[in-house]
Amino acid sequence: MAGILNLKKTVYSAILNFYKKYLKEELHLDNLIVRFKALNTDEDNRLFTTASNFIESNIKGFKYQRTDAKQSEQQYYKRLQFKIFLLVIIENMKSATEVL
Repeated sequence: MAGILNLKKTVYSAILNFYKKYLKEELHLDNLIVRFKALNTDEDNRLFTTASNFIESNIKGFKYQRTDAKQSEQQYYKRLQFKIFLLVIIENMKSATEVL
């Protein structure tokens, strides 16, 4: 499990750093939110906790949010532990745009 977890943390970090650099430097967008959506189960969701804590503590420049998802919302991936959404809030618009 440790090898997979380290790989996931590295991959998620690389993806988020890419989007952060592109959105901030190329498009000059600053209001970026990373939303973690965890599968709410009776079991401890260690993968979600470990990965989200790692990302929050190591990648600066985002606002972070956490929400829960019910198993019934996971129509295709029945045991998916969590999802990561990257939201861009554009000034003078009332809603966020999902990028990732």
